[in-house]
Amino acid sequence: MIMMAAAMVASYGVAFAGTNTTLPFEDTFESYTNGTPLIGGTNGWYGSSADIVVQTNVHYPEDGSSTNAAMIPVDCTLSNRFQNIAVTNVWVLMDVLPRLYDGTNNPVVDTNAAWVFYINSNGNFVVHNGLPDDPTNSANWMPTTNGGIGTNGT
Repeated sequence: MIMMAAAMVASYGVAFAGTNTTLPFEDTFESYTNGTPLIGGTNGWYGSSADIVVQTNVHYPEDGSSTNAAMIPVDCTLSNRFQNIAVTNVWVLMDVLPRLYDGTNNPVVDTNAAWVFYINSNGNFVVHNGLPDDPTNSANWMPTTNGGIGTNGT
């Protein structure tokens, strides 16, 4: 499931950036060392777990320049905070490698997330629509029926 939500940073030798205040913002993760945890404000990133790291094993090489990407484990949240910006709309572009969700119940809804979705075992995107009636077992999950992804492992 993918959701979008400093002592340790100093020990890894990375910069503490705090909150971003300007757009456009771009982070390709190319300047990070493999294994850098994205926590505690590393270039504005705040992860819910030290297991959220920059990695070089899976990335988007088709553009010829990508060698790094963030790895966000299941049930973890990675956010980058913006404050004091005079915009009302923000476009987000991400290359995402989702994993099929094979749980028997819908995932728990993170009420601090801007958007929440998962891909069910049939390959369909399932999005959460509105506030959860019960975060641990919300009935507001809406499966899509158009444009699923293959479930054959590719």
